[in-house]
Formats: sequence, C-alpha cells, structure tokens
Amino acid sequence: MTSKKTSYVSELKNKIRSVFDDSVYEILIGYNSINDITIILNSKEPNTLCGQLQYKPKDNTIHVNMIQKCSTSGTLFLENLDKLAEILQVNEIRLEDKSNIIFICDGKKITIEMPILYILSTGRSWYNSKGYISSDSENEIIHNSEIIQQDMTKFLKDLGYGDIDKEFLSRHNLDSTVKTFFTTVKNYLMVNNDCQLILWLKDLFTKIKRKKTILYGVNLHKEFIYYNGGRRLKTKKPIKQTKKTASK
Repeated sequence: MTSKKTSYVSELKNKIRSVFDDSVYEILIGYNSINDITIILNSKEPNTLCGQLQYKPKDNTIHVNMIQKCSTSGTLFLENLDKLAEILQVNEIRLEDKSNIIFICDGKKITIEMPILYILSTGRSWYNSKGYISSDSENEIIHNSEIIQQDMTKFLKDLGYGDIDKEFLSRHNLDSTVKTFFTTVKNYLMVNNDCQLILWLKDLFTKIKRKKTILYGVNLHKEFIYYNGGRRLKTKKPIKQTKKTASK
C-alpha cells in the first residue's frame, strides 16, 4: 500500500474509532480501491464478528453486508452507524434484511424470520423501526396495517389451517387480532424456547411467504441530507390510517 493510501486508511480508522470504541471493537480495514473499502468490526470480548460494511466514498454510500449479535446490541450498533455516516458525510446506508432468530430444538437449529414476526406484531420490521425503508414502503405499511387488525382465527383459516389446536395456542390470545396474538408470541419467545410453538411458526411463516399475505421488501435504505454542516435524517413519515365508514 502506498503512503497516500496508508495515510487515508489511518485517517478513516480514526474516524471509525470516534464512534466504535476501540476498547470494545477491533477495527479492520480492507482497501480494495478508492471507491471500495471493507470495514470489519469485531467484538474483543468475546472475540466475535459484529458487522461488516462496504464503504464507497465516491458514491457516498455504506452498504451493510452483515450485522450479528455480539457484545453490543443491534440497536446500539445501528445508532453508531448513523453517527459514522454523519462523520463521513454519507448520503445513504443500504442493507438487505436477512435478520432471523435462531432456536435450538432437539439439537437442530430452527430459524424464524424476524421481519415477518415483527410485521405481524407491530406492522413494521425491526429495521423499518430504525428508519430503514424499501422502495415500496408506503404500500407495505397500508397493506400490513390492515392485515394485523384482522381476527386471528380468520387469519389462520385463510392460510389453510382448518382444525386449529386452541389448547396449544390459547395462552397466546388466539381469540384476538393478529397484532395482539403475535405481540404475545414475540414477548413469550424472548424468555421461552417453546419448540412446539417455534416449529408451528416455521410452518406458518412458510405459508405466509408462499401466499404473500404480508408485504415487505428486504432491500432497504436510509437516506441522509445535510444542511450547513448539520444533519437531518431523511425518512418517510408514517402513513396515518383512516377508518373506513360504511356507505348508507
């Protein structure tokens, strides 16, 4: 690496350190080209990979290749990433939502897709709640808001569930809306590794994806615009839902 590149990488690493504390993170930088720089953030204790970013200075973008749970929370990681974007004067952060929750059932890993679980319980994915949106976010919000207000029993029957095991699901507010039911389920799974429920959700989410019951884009972005050296985050405002009235 030339002295100019070495100086640039050193300066970039110092900017990253100002946000991602080097007492917590090991920062590795791969200089692929002037417009293609890989940033790897490892947790020091325990020694695990926290995230990998692709920084494109000429395009003023950061692409998040991956984020995974390490010594800090995902929320804190994204907050720090916002700060880094501001320091680097980045216009856009992009990512592909591949987030999932891993459970162990009978010695096997079972993955549950976070976007589906969060949309069914809140109307938005976890990344949506952090300001990351798809190109069709307005339509997604409207459609999903209507779905999660449906009666849960009807929702299941529309997905092809004939005889519903109410005894198995009764603890999760089955006789309620989709939103209430999945809010209960999400909170329950935070403290319980209920394999019967997890395997049922796996099957349910497969049906939801096949029938496209909810809408969600996995290619997300978050835009930044700058005024006089300051920053304002540019995100689309939530759409207010209006109640439909029956015509007389």
